[in-house]
Amino acid sequence: MQRLGLIAVPSEIAGFCSQPYKVSFAHNHISTISSEIGLFENAQTLCFNDNKLESIACELRNLTRLVRLDLEGNLFETMPNILTSLTSLTVLNLSRNQLSDCPVHLCKLTLLEELILDHNKISVLPNKIGNCGALRHFSISHNALRSLPASIKDFKRLLNFDLSHNHLTILPAEVGMLPLLDALLLPDNMLTTIVKELGGCVNLSHIDLIGNQVTYLPAELGKLRSLARVDLDSNQIGKIPNTIGRLQSLEIFLMQNNALDSIPESIGQLKSLQELDLSDNNIQLLPLSIGSISDLTELNLSANSISALPREIVVLTRLVTFRYSSNNLLTLPSIVCKLTTLTSLDLQENKLNSLPSNFSELPLMSINLSRNNFEIFPPPLERMTNLEHIDLTDNRLTRLPFMIGRFVYATAILLGGNQVSVLPDSLGAMGEASLQVINLSKNGLFDLPSALFNIKRLERICLSGNNLRELPNQLCVLKKLKELWLDHNQLTYLPSRLGELVSLSALYLHSNRLKMIPKNLVELKGLKVLTLSGNELRELPWDFHRLSELEELWLDDNQFEALQLERSLFPRLQFLTFRHNPLTKEVFKRLKENFEGLDKNHDEENQAEDEENQADDE
Repeated sequence: MQRLGLIAVPSEIAGFCSQPYKVSFAHNHISTISSEIGLFENAQTLCFNDNKLESIACELRNLTRLVRLDLEGNLFETMPNILTSLTSLTVLNLSRNQLSDCPVHLCKLTLLEELILDHNKISVLPNKIGNCGALRHFSISHNALRSLPASIKDFKRLLNFDLSHNHLTILPAEVGMLPLLDALLLPDNMLTTIVKELGGCVNLSHIDLIGNQVTYLPAELGKLRSLARVDLDSNQIGKIPNTIGRLQSLEIFLMQNNALDSIPESIGQLKSLQELDLSDNNIQLLPLSIGSISDLTELNLSANSISALPREIVVLTRLVTFRYSSNNLLTLPSIVCKLTTLTSLDLQENKLNSLPSNFSELPLMSINLSRNNFEIFPPPLERMTNLEHIDLTDNRLTRLPFMIGRFVYATAILLGGNQVSVLPDSLGAMGEASLQVINLSKNGLFDLPSALFNIKRLERICLSGNNLRELPNQLCVLKKLKELWLDHNQLTYLPSRLGELVSLSALYLHSNRLKMIPKNLVELKGLKVLTLSGNELRELPWDFHRLSELEELWLDDNQFEALQLERSLFPRLQFLTFRHNPLTKEVFKRLKENFEGLDKNHDEENQAEDEENQADDE
């Protein structure tokens, strides 16, 4: 009986009571579990999730065989004592309610193996919670806990403990007395230290402390020999203990955005480590032992001050992804060119203006050189015709090489924010190639070569912020095009065949000089986003309502005096803005009422100002 719009348990339910084991009234509008529920004496699973429950009839006690009870997504502020009668219960889900306390009587459910209290308002756990010693999965994320009771030491069978998104400032020492604990999740709390007793959780394989205020890692961390993943991003840790080398099972070690200025030599003992993220720290040198991490496949050193790499890094014969952005590099250390297994290299936001001649020996498929100082397309790249992703955004390029058409395996070429005023005709050589995305925004383009429109697989073209005054009809042969960015140009009209772009879902035309749009625009039946703001438009096509799939429509800053729009004709519309047009007061009021709540940037102050302006204009 799910998704039937029920507001109560139907009285005719008795006819279904012989069906014994699973009863579900999920996704309805029921406000109380009425007495009829007591007729399901044989039920083992009862689901009332996503209703409007506030109370439960005492007849629920008749369901003595109930094993699983799901009350997620209701309106309970407290839980009745009747739950203590459900002595066979092993799974209880009370997440997404309005509980301000963990009901103390839940502590009598000694057979509970899974307790879910996520997304409530619970600030404290009763000390008797330790009576639930059979718990294997306990999740109480997104609450307001500030501390944990010492009785958690009695969770001797607990495997997963999710305490994420609370207000915890400290963990009790008793957390180290959970011998079977496998995962401890504590992201987005207010912890400043990790208690040394945590070293007693000998079976712990995953610890997550992202987004806390931890400054210190205890040496006892090295006792957690089963640890496979450690997430410590966004803390204030200044030092990694030497004992880190004892974690022989560690596969993923994430330390982004901390206060590290050095890395211990013992990190080289992590023979199982596959992913190491040390980005956003203050590191200047890497230990020589880095080359001993033989299984390493991903290394992130971005946003540090590492200008030189130890020669030993060439021993990382499994390294596939290397992120080395934002290190103020003037030249690329030549040792990088000897990483013969590398397929993805991120060098963005440095100060590079050239690449070593042997750079082309790398078996790269993806290269990110954005936000550097390249004035010419790096010659070594011209020889790397197996590249699939090329990013040279925000450099100083003034031209593209004739050889650019040789990148027949490329799926994305990103060249926005340069000074390229002319595109080579050789782009057309990629006609049946793999290219799906090309970004040429914020260059100095005045015209587009017809060769560009030979690239039949293009799905996204970004031409924002150029000097384009017109577009050829040839554009409309790109039948797979899904996104077309033409904003911030000098366009005065659009191709008459624009409606032939049958796959187009997003069309960005704001900040141009358009006085009209082609009538066949309405043939773009799959269009979801259309931005026309900041033009000189006076009217829309009379059958504009045929664009019924629109989700976003931007019409502000034009010359519209009237807009014949009805909300019923745009059932999927989520955002509409029509401000700063010479609309009459009546038209403005009708539109505002008809599309109330869709303009998320249109606050009350702006509404009042706009209405006053409309009245003045009238």
